[in-house]
Amino acid sequence: MNEHQNHIEHQQGIQHTKTTIGDYLSLVYIFLFIAGATFVEIRFFTKNFAMFEVIRNFMGFFFLTFGFFKIITWKDFALTYSSYDIIAKRSMAYAYIYPVIELSLGTSYLLNWQPIITNMLTVVLMSVGSIGVAQNLLSKSLIQCACLGSFIKVPLSKISLAEDVLMAVMALTTLLLLL
Repeated sequence: MNEHQNHIEHQQGIQHTKTTIGDYLSLVYIFLFIAGATFVEIRFFTKNFAMFEVIRNFMGFFFLTFGFFKIITWKDFALTYSSYDIIAKRSMAYAYIYPVIELSLGTSYLLNWQPIITNMLTVVLMSVGSIGVAQNLLSKSLIQCACLGSFIKVPLSKISLAEDVLMAVMALTTLLLLL
C-alpha cells in the first residue's frame, strides 16, 4: 500500500465525537486577520471603500493566507486534499500545485492584475472545490479539512463548503460587475 492510500485510510478513520466552536477558533482568528488586513489596505492605501474594492482585497488576502498555510505542510496538504477533492483524487500533481494557484490568485487580486481572468479562474476553482466538499459531507465521512494544510487542523464541514461557495459567489459577482 502506498503513502497516499495509507493517508486516505487514516483520514477515513478519524472520528470526531462532537464538533465544537473550539474546532473552528483558528478559522475565526484567521478570518479576523484577513478582515483586518483588508481594512488596513483599503483605509491607508486604496482609500476606496467601494464594495468591489473590499471584495477584491478580501479575496486577495484570503488566498494568500490560506495558500501560505497549505505550503507550510505542503506534502500533508496534498495528501489530505486528495482524499476529497474531485480533481486531486485523480491527480496528485494538482494537489501539489493547488497552493501555488491560491497564492497566484491572491497576488492577482491584490495587484488587480487581469481581473476578468482572475475571477473566472476563481469561480471555476472554488466551484470544483465545492463539489468535492459537498460529496464528502453527503457521504458523512469525517475527515480533516485541507483548507489550512495540516498545520492547523479543522474538520471538513459545512463551514468548509460555505467558504468555497462564498468565494465562488464573490468572484462571480465581481466578474459580472466587470463585464
